[in-house]
Amino acid sequence: MYNKQVQPRLITSAKAAHRFHRQHIDPAARRGYSLYVQPQADRVLAYLFNRKARAVSNDAISKAKTSSDEARQHGESKAKEAVKEAVSACAARMMGSKRWR
Repeated sequence: MYNKQVQPRLITSAKAAHRFHRQHIDPAARRGYSLYVQPQADRVLAYLFNRKARAVSNDAISKAKTSSDEARQHGESKAKEAVKEAVSACAARMMGSKRWR
């Protein structure tokens, strides 16, 4: 009895439900998704990408400023040392010459 009456009806009704879902529900769900959900998701993802890009660029700029400040300070200290060495060398040369004695 099951094989002759129930199983064919179950198979037929399952096929009909699948066909109805494929022809009516699935296209409507895809249209709704593409109309309402996808644009919002794109906006959110663009916002997050821009936020991340801005954070990365600000971080890179701050690191560059820090390294340039360190280089400037290092350069100034090197310049001061060079001036001191030049002055001491000049003073030693002047003290060593006969003209200043």
